[in-house]
Amino acid sequence: SWVTPSSVVGPAGGHAVLRFHVDRRDGFEGPVDIGLVEPPKGYRLHGARIPASQDQVRATLESPPGKPGQPLELRFRAAGVCRERTIEAEVSPAEDRMQAFLWRHLVPADRFLVLPRWGSGKGRSLSLAKPERVELTPGSATEVRVVAGGGPLPASLQIKATDAPPGITVQSYRVLPEACLVTFQADQTVGSGLAGNLILEAWLTPPAKNDRKPPRPRKVGVLPPVPFVVTSR
Repeated sequence: SWVTPSSVVGPAGGHAVLRFHVDRRDGFEGPVDIGLVEPPKGYRLHGARIPASQDQVRATLESPPGKPGQPLELRFRAAGVCRERTIEAEVSPAEDRMQAFLWRHLVPADRFLVLPRWGSGKGRSLSLAKPERVELTPGSATEVRVVAGGGPLPASLQIKATDAPPGITVQSYRVLPEACLVTFQADQTVGSGLAGNLILEAWLTPPAKNDRKPPRPRKVGVLPPVPFVVTSR
């Protein structure tokens, strides 16, 4: 198993996106659970399960709030059940590289590092109202409720999905003072049984300082993963 990239910036009290990979052998098709090995206080993984019959998943690493410190080395362990026997293995850090503008391969790294820094959300936290797995139906829309801490949500909030599977998109979102309603759309090309995580980013547009140059939206955080499965009904 591998984790990419081999280093991330961990915003205080926020989330950084990771991707876990597994090389399936000997007919093993079960789910693979990833965990932190003796993590420092406040560091947690979210959505770190590679679904059955799939070879990767995107997850997030949550960093504790507080002042940034020195880079930290983290270790991960993968576990799965094959033929009624639990198999565990160390997860190796790697970089995902492109070769000849087409092929991608994983380049091993010596260690995995998280680089703590100040959070950009100014104390605001965003999370899912219901962290249960969302069922998506091809040709239908599904709504997810994102709730906020730290006061009402600003009207300029934007929600974007990053690197979602082909055919799954954020159809729309509606910002309310206490929550944001995000609607996902799965088109007819998405196969039943596909599972994984959807990663959402929160963006804000700061107030305009003058009329000459309109302000650009800036990313203020990443939400915990939205687990999903595509159903046929």
